[in-house]
Amino acid sequence: MTTDVTSAPANASIAEVAAILTERDITGVPIVNQFDIVVGVVSWTDLRRTIDPDELEGGIRGGWMRRDRPVQVRWPDQAAIEVMSGPPITVGPDASLAVAGRRMHRYNIGRLLVTDADNHLLGIITRRDLLKVHARLDSVILDEVAQRILRRILVLEPSSVDVAVDDGVVTLVGHVARKSTVLAAVGLTQAVAGVTEVVDRLTFDTDDITRTPAPQPPALDAMHGWWDGRRHDTPPTGGTRDTTATGIAEPAPFSSPEHPVGIEFEEPSRDSGGTPSGAATGALRLTGDIVDEWGRQSFPASDPPTNW
Repeated sequence: MTTDVTSAPANASIAEVAAILTERDITGVPIVNQFDIVVGVVSWTDLRRTIDPDELEGGIRGGWMRRDRPVQVRWPDQAAIEVMSGPPITVGPDASLAVAGRRMHRYNIGRLLVTDADNHLLGIITRRDLLKVHARLDSVILDEVAQRILRRILVLEPSSVDVAVDDGVVTLVGHVARKSTVLAAVGLTQAVAGVTEVVDRLTFDTDDITRTPAPQPPALDAMHGWWDGRRHDTPPTGGTRDTTATGIAEPAPFSSPEHPVGIEFEEPSRDSGGTPSGAATGALRLTGDIVDEWGRQSFPASDPPTNW
């Protein structure tokens, strides 16, 4: 910011404003009122709008013999407040360079007035001032990164991280304990004035940023238990057994001490000579309560089959 700023009163004539612009070799003059409050800016662009080509002394209409003579500008009899651009675009004294540059780009202006809370003029920022930050020496950047950021803010040992600066490019090489420290070191270094790029070559022991997802229980199989007509969440009559491999309850066999179930081979009937009688030579017979047990497993107790 430039604090040596020349301003003009609101009632100053256009000729006086033009004289200030010429003598100070500047492109704009802040205009203040009787209370020293900034009300606008007069630039060469604003002055060009007030000039009528037909009123130029010796004008361009004076013939071809007068074209090589210097043109004498006759300024109109107007006050600076009548031709100024306002209200002015300002920033506070504590605004960062990034905020100032973004505001200048948004409004397409070449200067930005710095004012206090009462709109009193404190200084001016130009595009040239914004570019001065990139003219910092590499040694100055190195000292700020190594001393202010790594030592004072992050409290790192000098031997843990090496800093090198070459034409505004900062290279960080070393080893730290946590990943969050690496991200903080890179982010703070990028914010240093004059730094154009940060090369990150830091390693770490613990990743305290990425979270490990909690283990999820295995999903239940909707088709589990289809062979005995049960839902996967309904225990069988003989109880359940839990398998550690899958974590899913599997049905126990139909047989239990209370309901013995089995299949026996029924011998065919024979005559007195020992020859089997009839066409069948043998049959399988369901013993115990297997029929009743199968019915209970297949049909709900409240709705037994009528033809069973």
